[in-house]
Amino acid sequence: AHLGVAMQSLDRVPEAIDCYRRAVSLDRSLHVCFANLATLHAYLHELEPAFEYIAQAMALDPGNPTYRQIRQHFRDSSGG
Repeated sequence: AHLGVAMQSLDRVPEAIDCYRRAVSLDRSLHVCFANLATLHAYLHELEPAFEYIAQAMALDPGNPTYRQIRQHFRDSSGG
């Protein structure tokens, strides 16, 4: 997860995505990594995986208001 944050801060989006995917494959409870995957896919205009990842983050931390805001932003961006 930390390597994903480092790659993201260096604007190395594909590498960050790979790191976050690896992190969640090892620990499915890392809701922040799922949220980061969602925002990175949205940044790449890949809204289908963005919605899937934010849904996984929300399932793990349903009371998180930031995740609801992210999902709403995706909905607004997709026109639905």
